[in-house]
Amino acid sequence: MPVYNTEKYLKEAIDSILSQSYRDFEFLIVDDGSTDGSLDIIQNSANNDPRIKFVSEPNKGICATRNQLTTWASGQYLAWMDSDDICNLTRLERQIEYLKNDTSCNVVGCGSYLLDDDGFKICRWITPQSHDEIDSWHISGNGGAIIFASTMMLKSSVEQAGGFNEQLTGAEDLCLLLRLAEIGKIENISDELYFYRQHIESISHSAKVKIKLDTQTVVDAARERRGLSSFTLPCNDKENSRFDTYIKWGWWALAGKNILTSRKYAKKAILLAPYKVQAWKLLLCSVRGY
Repeated sequence: MPVYNTEKYLKEAIDSILSQSYRDFEFLIVDDGSTDGSLDIIQNSANNDPRIKFVSEPNKGICATRNQLTTWASGQYLAWMDSDDICNLTRLERQIEYLKNDTSCNVVGCGSYLLDDDGFKICRWITPQSHDEIDSWHISGNGGAIIFASTMMLKSSVEQAGGFNEQLTGAEDLCLLLRLAEIGKIENISDELYFYRQHIESISHSAKVKIKLDTQTVVDAARERRGLSSFTLPCNDKENSRFDTYIKWGWWALAGKNILTSRKYAKKAILLAPYKVQAWKLLLCSVRGY
């Protein structure tokens, strides 16, 4: 678990790992230069459970931190976890069983629920399960086929693939997964074993240009390795506003029968832009419940 300034969610994230039905693991945490109370939370948890090993270092970014954690790990499997997310209590048990039963698979993710900042359920995130389907998404430059933080993978495969490319922004997970797909299968368990936190301003607009360029570079390299023709990613430069995100999450929540969440985002959208019909339509439908 890499950690950077997530004190609001960190204890719940840590506790969801310590409470797993599968008990025999080392819990490695790198605090990547947090300036809030995250380090104190890690220290308190480590005092109560010897499975936690942690270090705190100056900020160096997610890729370098994940590479450090990979090198530090002594087990056969690496299970990733974001420090603001939550695991179902059987996640590790199910994923270890999956990898042991299918030795051709070197990465397994799982179904997930999207949560908002306050822990409200937005919706189930539907992911493909088979290797071919997941890899087809990835080689076309699409994310979301597998939630990286929900994955368990073979450490040896990560090392063979070269770990995380520290020059990339936002495309480092895709880069590694494309390489891992060339070594073995990557698959998803269909059951929702992970709760994936969504933040309204998780990626700044200034980073999106580099993310797009890096994604194109990663896809180009993978297609060249596989002898495939070049592929230009679709152009989508539209910047999603806060209002757009509220509306999107509201409809997703309504479709997922999470009515209170849908109403929450309808009201937020109305407060932000009371003159827009979309917001009032979402509120009416959320009140009706459909």
